[in-house]
Amino acid sequence: LLQLPLPDHLDALEFQLLTDPDKDVDGFHPTNLGLLTVGQLPAALPCTPAGIMWMLDHHHVPLRGRKAVVVGRST
Repeated sequence: LLQLPLPDHLDALEFQLLTDPDKDVDGFHPTNLGLLTVGQLPAALPCTPAGIMWMLDHHHVPLRGRKAVVVGRST
């Protein structure tokens, strides 16, 4: 897990590339961002949205026809 933002003297992309895409729990690795962009799921789903979807499913919250608003979205 890479905690962003990094100090100014460190290159975030350089450190993101060091993360194994199969263990990228935030989905920040460029490979995983690319997969999400084209509608494919990466090996590890980003943990926050996956957890939210699990909670909604667990409580039988209907999603069809609903809209979502994301506030303060990061990369």
